[in-house]
Formats: sequence, C-alpha cells, structure tokens
Amino acid sequence: MKVLLVWELGGQLGHFGTLLPIADALAADGHEVAFALRDLSHAHPLIGERYPYFQAPLRIDAKQAARRYDSFADILLHAGFDHPDTLSGLVSAWRALYAQLQPDWVIYDHAPVALFAACGLPFKKTCVSTGFSIPPGGEAFPRFRHWQPDTESDQAHRRHSHQLAMANGNLAAQRLGMPALEYLPEIFGQAAQKLTTLPPLDHYPSRAAGEYIGPIGGLGQGKSFGKADHERWIFCYLWARHRGSLDLLKALADVPDFKTLAVVPDLPGHLPAQQHYKNLTITRQPIDLNTLSRWAELIVCNANHGTLALASSQGVPSANSPVTLEQTMLAKRIEAANAGITLARGATPSDVARQIADAISQQTGKAGARRIQATHQTSVFKSQDALLAALL
Repeated sequence: MKVLLVWELGGQLGHFGTLLPIADALAADGHEVAFALRDLSHAHPLIGERYPYFQAPLRIDAKQAARRYDSFADILLHAGFDHPDTLSGLVSAWRALYAQLQPDWVIYDHAPVALFAACGLPFKKTCVSTGFSIPPGGEAFPRFRHWQPDTESDQAHRRHSHQLAMANGNLAAQRLGMPALEYLPEIFGQAAQKLTTLPPLDHYPSRAAGEYIGPIGGLGQGKSFGKADHERWIFCYLWARHRGSLDLLKALADVPDFKTLAVVPDLPGHLPAQQHYKNLTITRQPIDLNTLSRWAELIVCNANHGTLALASSQGVPSANSPVTLEQTMLAKRIEAANAGITLARGATPSDVARQIADAISQQTGKAGARRIQATHQTSVFKSQDALLAALL
C-alpha cells in the first residue's frame, strides 16, 4: 500500500515526531511511504534517504494582515480560505500531487487545505494530531477561548469567518469539480480521526466523543538524569526565543530549597552547552523524561503538549507559561483537571518564584496529575505493532 504522510501548518519539529514513527511502522510492515512537508529544512537530517519527500503546497503571502483567531475557521482563512483564487491554486496543487503519487492512504497532521483538496478522492484518509488541529464536528467549529464570556462581537466574528470560509471553499470546489460542503467541519468528517492526546489534555472540552490513541513519537528521549537523595528538583523546558523565558529562568534560580534543571534547545550556540546560575542548571541537551517522576516534583514549561503529556501521565504537576493561543487552551485544560497552574503573565521574577514555591508546598495540581497517571499512563508509549493497530 502506498501511504503519503502530510504536514501543512504549524511550526516546531513535533510534527516530525508524530509522523516519523508512523512512517517507520508502516515501512516495517511492508508499505511504501512518502512525505509532503511544510518545512524541508530539517527533512534530510531527520529522514535522510529513507523515504522520498516533497514540498507541501503552501500559501506564501508575507503581506497577510494580523488576524483574529476565535475558531478554526480563522485558521482556515489564514491558510488560504480567505480568497477563492488562493484556495483554488492550493487545492489544484494538492490534487496534482495526489494524482502524481497515487496514494492508497493519506495521513494528515495539521493539514486542513490538503484534506479539503482530497474531498471526493477515493483513497483512505486519516487525521493524526492533538486535539487542537482536529476540531470537533457539527455545523460550525467551537470557539477557542471557551473560558471567557462569549460576547456578541465574538459570535459575530465567528459567523463571519465561518461564512467566508464556507463561501470560498464551495466556490473553489465548484471550479474544480469537487463536492460542495454543507458545513465547514465536514472537511474533517471525511477522514478517520485519531487524537494523539489524552482526554484531559484535549484542547476542546466540548468534544462529545473522540478516538484517543494517545501521544506518539520519540517523546522524552535523551540523557539520563539522577539526583542525590536529599535533593529536591524542578524540571523546566523552555525556548529562549519566547517572550518571558529569561525572566522565568531567573525566577526558577530563586525558588528556595529547590534546584532546577532547565532544557533550552535554542540556547545560543556561542554559549557553553551547560551553564549554572544559583540553583539553576541550563542545558541545550535533551533529557530522558521517561523517569521524570523519580526526581522532579514539578515541571515548568510553555504548555507544550508533548511535555505535558509525559509529565501528567507520570503524575507530575505542571506550572505553565503559555505563549501561543494553542498553549493557553491546553494550560486551561490542565487547570480544569487540577493537574497544574498557569503562571501569572507579566509578574516579576520574585513573584513567579513565590507562585512556584507555593504550588509545590501546597501540592497544587498533584492530585489531578495522579488521576491522569492512574487512567492514562499506558496510553503514552507504543510499539510499532500497537501504533499500526491504533491507526488501522
């Protein structure tokens, strides 16, 4: 069977972490695998010559205005649904790629335009992603900021975004001989939906039902870490380029009675691979997080899904400093599960240090994280056979 794995939207390398294990499992089972990827800059180091890969058709428009994001309809508009000519070009390119490669099965990770372009085509379709990029079905997409009051302005914006994306989608479909959409979420309804998350970490609390196969990928791999019996440790995972990271590291250096190990993958190359400041150790090298519960009493991060899935599945609470809307949605879900806290935005390093110390002393989030561990610990790590069984 020919299988095409597609990544269209989103940054970071987490999409490789999802799709590469799937590719390896499929190849080991005798299938022919190829990729269509948003970003080829990491393709050769990560894929090498094992599988062929192609540039995914993308919208390239540096002049796009800043957009308000209230539902997944706004993401579709950003991806090309805001203009019928743009969308028609992208869909034509995807359908040409499908015609060239002749896949029997296409697996999509955050690839809504590619999925829309597959409407009416006969191959098997599967969406594999965290909750955020596989929104629930219905007549319209749910709102993102479910914890805030839903104002008339918010509702009007969502209606406009939905109607514009629908109109342009159906105009492109008419031009290209594709079936029309009755509702916008039908784009996802044509595919099997495999949620690579845990139910408490699903970004959409309104999802009535979902097929949760749990996180996949090489999560948590790295150098082993151990501590002395008398030591108490916090683990931190941050990106230096994100707003507020430096202040957060300063705060962790001053948390009393605790040492912090901070992994900062984009630590500038001219700096030593490991640095020490007060109670803080900073490294750019990955750490083995599969034994996190043996040494860390708290994890501090930007509410990255993979990191939080590992931590909560081991019963470790978190203190989150989200940067993106997607991370904010996940941080709110962690709060709702009583598995962690969200750090105050704009607070001084001393105030943040106090908030972290209070969370540990009051064991905030520990009970919820342990409930997630008790229910979902076995959902995180998968053999190749188990992964294929979950996808088929």
